[in-house]
Amino acid sequence: MTSGVIIPLNLDQAFEYYIPAVERELSNLFLNVPPHLESFYGMISYHMGWLDENLAPAPHKSGKRLRPLLCLLACECAGGDPAD
Repeated sequence: MTSGVIIPLNLDQAFEYYIPAVERELSNLFLNVPPHLESFYGMISYHMGWLDENLAPAPHKSGKRLRPLLCLLACECAGGDPAD
């Protein structure tokens, strides 16, 4: 991510640039799942596109990252640092 420097990107480039960081942050929330909540976290992982309907790893990317991307782009446009 940049430090207050706006890089002109098209939407595909913005996804490619920012979404890996969003995915890392989201997946870090699932590192230490309490055993009694595993099925709940499995359902969330399914809706995030990480697991298929059998709760097995999904082979495709999810398109549910538009809101975080818009948030990071708005932050950068306002002079903030999206890494924060």
